[in-house]
This record gives sequence, structure tokens and C-alpha cells, in this order.
Amino acid sequence: MATNGSQNISTAAAGKVLQGAGVGTSLAFSTPTYPSISGTSRKILVSDGTNIVYSTETWAVPGTAGKILRSDGTNWAASTPTYPNAASTAGKVLVSDGTNLIMSTPTFPNASATSGKFIQSDGTNWIASTPTLPTSAGTANKILRSDGTNYVESTPTFPASASATSRKIIVSDGTNWVASTETYATPSTSGNVMTSDGTNWTSAAAPGAGLQLASIVLTSLQVKALRATPIQIVAAQGAGTVIVVVGAVFSKKFYGGTNVWVTGASQAIDITYGSTGTVAITDQCVSSTGLANTSTSYYYADNASPRTYVNTEAENLGIYAINLAGSEVTGNAANDNTVTVTFVYRVVTI
Repeated sequence: MATNGSQNISTAAAGKVLQGAGVGTSLAFSTPTYPSISGTSRKILVSDGTNIVYSTETWAVPGTAGKILRSDGTNWAASTPTYPNAASTAGKVLVSDGTNLIMSTPTFPNASATSGKFIQSDGTNWIASTPTLPTSAGTANKILRSDGTNYVESTPTFPASASATSRKIIVSDGTNWVASTETYATPSTSGNVMTSDGTNWTSAAAPGAGLQLASIVLTSLQVKALRATPIQIVAAQGAGTVIVVVGAVFSKKFYGGTNVWVTGASQAIDITYGSTGTVAITDQCVSSTGLANTSTSYYYADNASPRTYVNTEAENLGIYAINLAGSEVTGNAANDNTVTVTFVYRVVTI
């Protein structure tokens, strides 16, 4: 027992400390023990369930404003990024700016909406959608479609993979959408038509006697470059074939209303065999006068005139729109004028 003034204080186990027990009550030693020496820097006093001991982990110095304590797996360290120190606008969330964590610019909903709604942008904030989505996966192979109010599961099913034979298409079997039994050919040569071989659809040249329609709209820029860059209207049909224009060639000059083309006396639009042809198949489709006219639209019908060609000037050659003059058409800076060239033709084998 130790004597302290008027009090006799009992001795206790090492590490226990004297504590007040209340006014008028003698001092008493604590039940838990306390460390008797200072621990490692930045450690704190914690309970181990029996006594007060130094923590295993260290605690960081506060450091830069806005940083928080985080575990590095061993100790409590100051975070690298900073965090906002105020709650900011309602509905905003924490996002990274690449260096620190800041409040988001858009707000997010703070309450759950109607079942099935999803989060979408309104251009400023993230809000609950107006339409709903199904809340379960539904039947296999059905897709989402709009019913005019919400997105719902389709009634028919759709194929789930592209494992069908190449070139098959999706068709209805009256209940669901399935891969077709027949295959469909690629377009292949220009001017070909879809033909049944009894099982599938194939691409084949049109019969020689069959009439076909060709039509092209030439932009202002194309018209002004036809001398150097003729435009293909019908592709070549193969060795031993010739494309025969049947009857008239109809052309429409559309005036865009801004400014006219500027033409010389021989600058016109013709059609020829091949991009380097020098003999027009018809008289001028659109004359220089027609190109330079300010009327809203003109129609020209030029009947095919008799021409004489050697085989290399017509056989297996496409038909092109061309300017046979020595220079290009100019003008129409607004580029709002157009020319449409239309004619009927057939392919013959010779």
C-alpha cells in the first residue's frame, strides 16, 4: 500500500492507471492495463478486448485538405485524390475528374420510379425514362419492340444466330420469324435480274429481248465535270453483247432557282458507248441552250439516230453520260441544278 497525503492507495498490476471513482470516493486502479512507453509514431490506443494497447496500424497525418483516410492493406493512409467538403446540389454523385473525386455535373434520380423504368439522359441530367422495359428476360429469342407507350417483348421469336446457310433471309412462318428455305444471290453484274432456279433465287442477266429502264440524276458538279469524268448509266453486259437504246431518250433539266450553267455552243450532254466514246448514240440529250436556260424544268426527247460503229466502239461497253465538247460546262455556283437522263434499253447478243 502507498500513502498519499490523507489517502492510502493500494498497489496494482503493472500498466494499470488510477481513475476517479466519483466525488467522495477513493481513487481506484483501472481494470485494463495501458502501455507504459510510447509506441511507434502515428499509432493510437485501442482496446484488444481486455487491455488498452497500441494499434497495429499507423494513422496518417491529415495532409492536404479534402483527402480522406483509406486502408493500404496495412495502415491508414491519406488518399491520393481529394473529396468534396460540401454536399453540393441534391441528386449529384461523386465522379473522378482523372485526379480527384468531385461532384458530377448532371444529377441522378434520388428515388425509384415506376417498375421497369431506366435511367436516361435528358441532355442535362440523368432522369427516369418515360417508357418502361420488361423486368424479366422473357421467352428465348423474342426481341424488344415499342407498343407506342413502353418497350415490350415481341410476340414472334427471331433467329438467335447467323448459323443458317449463307444468303438466307428472315421470313415469317405465320407464327415466328425464321431463316428462309431458299437462298438469295448477291446482285452481281449491274442490270442482272433475280431468277428462280427452282430451289433458290439466283442473279442472272436479263433475257436479250427483255426491256429495261435506265435512269440517272446528274448533279451540278457532275455536269460540270462530264468532259473529264463521264458518268456510267448502264454497265457493260459482257463479251459478245451490245446495249441497244430503244426509242427516245428523255432528259429533264431542273433549274434550282439560283443561277444557270454557263455553256459554249457545243457544250451539251450526250450518251456514248464507253467512257472514252466519241460518237454519240443519240442526238444531244440536253443542248447547251437547254443547260443555260433559267426555266424551272425542261423535258427533251431525242430519238436515237442511225449510227455506224466498229465492234470495239459498241460491243461489251457500258453507256455513259458525257460532254463531247473540248471544255467543261461552268456556272451554277450554288450547285442546285440537276439533269435526269432516262431511256429504255435491251441487251442483245451478237
